[in-house]
Amino acid sequence: MNDINFFVFLMNLAITVLCGSFFLIVPSLTRKSYLFGIKIPEAEHGCEEAKALKKSFLTICVAGMVVVAAIAAMQYAMAPGYSLVGSLYYPLLLPLVYLLAYVPNWSKARSLKESRGWEVSATSFAETKSAYERESLAIVPWGWHIAALVVLAASFAVSVARYPSLPDVIPTHFDINMNPDAWSAKSWGTVLSMPIINFSCFAVYLAVGIGIVKAKMQLSPENPALSFAQQRVYRIRMGAALGLLSLFSTCAMAALGLSTIFDFKAPFWLVISSFLVPCAVLVAVTVASGQGGFKIKIKEPLDEPQARNNRSKGVSDDKFWRIGMFYCNYDDPAIMVEDRFGTGFGFNYARLPVKLGAIISIAALVGMYIWLTAVMAGKAL
Repeated sequence: MNDINFFVFLMNLAITVLCGSFFLIVPSLTRKSYLFGIKIPEAEHGCEEAKALKKSFLTICVAGMVVVAAIAAMQYAMAPGYSLVGSLYYPLLLPLVYLLAYVPNWSKARSLKESRGWEVSATSFAETKSAYERESLAIVPWGWHIAALVVLAASFAVSVARYPSLPDVIPTHFDINMNPDAWSAKSWGTVLSMPIINFSCFAVYLAVGIGIVKAKMQLSPENPALSFAQQRVYRIRMGAALGLLSLFSTCAMAALGLSTIFDFKAPFWLVISSFLVPCAVLVAVTVASGQGGFKIKIKEPLDEPQARNNRSKGVSDDKFWRIGMFYCNYDDPAIMVEDRFGTGFGFNYARLPVKLGAIISIAALVGMYIWLTAVMAGKAL
């Protein structure tokens, strides 16, 4: 049995189970005013029809996860050498399962709203004066990110200083025991590849953290002051969890990069833990807070008089949401908005920077998959 292939197989199963488990709790994390991306009266979220749609979603998710796990098991049994290649594509099956479970129920939710004649104003307390100006960047946990940046700078400096004394051939890949199993000719690209990848990941974490602070969120018409207070705590919590993930993952990747240029082994369990621990914290914060922080208990929210006078059309109107997931409103200057299903954030696809970013991201993803598939398939052969 090849240890690395078996480990990758177990990793594929673990990712499937974890993602499937999260899919199952998504409906409970979504605001009561949304039913599969459709705006509904909060009082109707517990009606029998809504419960039936949620049950259908859960059933499809469970069935889909079982199918994905079975595919991974069959692949490992028949061609274990391709487990690493499979690890590239199994994650693509998970959002497919998600869509297969979500889209039919979105359509049924839309029909349910029409048949029941539910009237929901497209005008909502989408903004208070404070929310419109967005939160100050002062609530971003800069300490975590600055510490991660220091680690990044140190890894770059050490790699550059170490380069002249490196042998002509250096290890570039390690097995599960952190023993080198692949080597490449020394070059600046080889030595600095890990620090560059590390910096790219750091930039993504920082951008997401700032995006959460600046993102447009919905306020409850019934109690906008409470809703705003919950969102403020939510932004702080999520920012701290992302900052923790940024620092831990930066340290883990820096350790892997230094293993290439120094004769030492970064403990595999420590590297994995450096990713898993902050990810667990992030998931815990997400589940405990709910969408936009609507589950957070606030004793005495500050009064926001502006919340009664500043109303905004757009995000609350179903017509601006494609299948309840993709926001497209040319009259809304917002770039980043809160999703209508789950706890995530999306973009206003009517904005040119978002369109360009989506095109570039898709092209880069396709190119990366083609390259990685060729490399991993070559090693499997």
